Amino acid sequence: MLFNKMLSSSSSVNIDFVATGSMSSGSSPTVDIPTTDLQSGDLLVLCVCTGGDTTTPSGWTLASSFTQSGTTRIATFYKISDGTETDFVLGNSQSRTQCGVIQYRFSGSISYSNTATNNGNSLNASTSSQTISTTPALIVSHFCKAPSSNDIGVVSNTNQRLLGTSDGSLTNIRVVDEFVDVPGSSTVRTESGIYTGDWVTNALYFYAS
Repeated sequence: MLFNKMLSSSSSVNIDFVATGSMSSGSSPTVDIPTTDLQSGDLLVLCVCTGGDTTTPSGWTLASSFTQSGTTRIATFYKISDGTETDFVLGNSQSRTQCGVIQYRFSGSISYSNTATNNGNSLNASTSSQTISTTPALIVSHFCKAPSSNDIGVVSNTNQRLLGTSDGSLTNIRVVDEFVDVPGSSTVRTESGIYTGDWVTNALYFYAS
């Protein structure tokens, strides 16, 4: 079943969320690919929060990687599926790693535009604004925080897709998305955090045509 369809008012092009894989954690975790309804041409987005470097998986493109204060690193990757992807081991030896995959389907062609990265140390992690020139568009917002026993807070007016385990030893992760059908500046999204700590965010902008 497909969810959260956004139909362009000016064309028959649309974007659908399909599924998420299970969250994985720890050193060299196995990335779970959601294969129940995987089709060639689907968009896969891999979101990693960690304390060290992540090797770009074969066939994937690195959208952005950034380290805050030398301890909290975000890495977000994407690829267009050929329909045959299976689970694989992530090249990351950091025990604090958490990661997950989100699957989308576009009725037309899929294009990646850019990633806006933001970082800081405060109660509330937030994304940066982007210029949306082509719609329908998909914004995937990836939040990372230093290890803590508290979850990254809810991000209002978005669809919550991935949430990691907050046990105080793993780098925290939450990933949300939203569908945009009107060109202009994207909305800055802020998590409802309740604790201080290093944080980094990536906001990926994709569009269909």
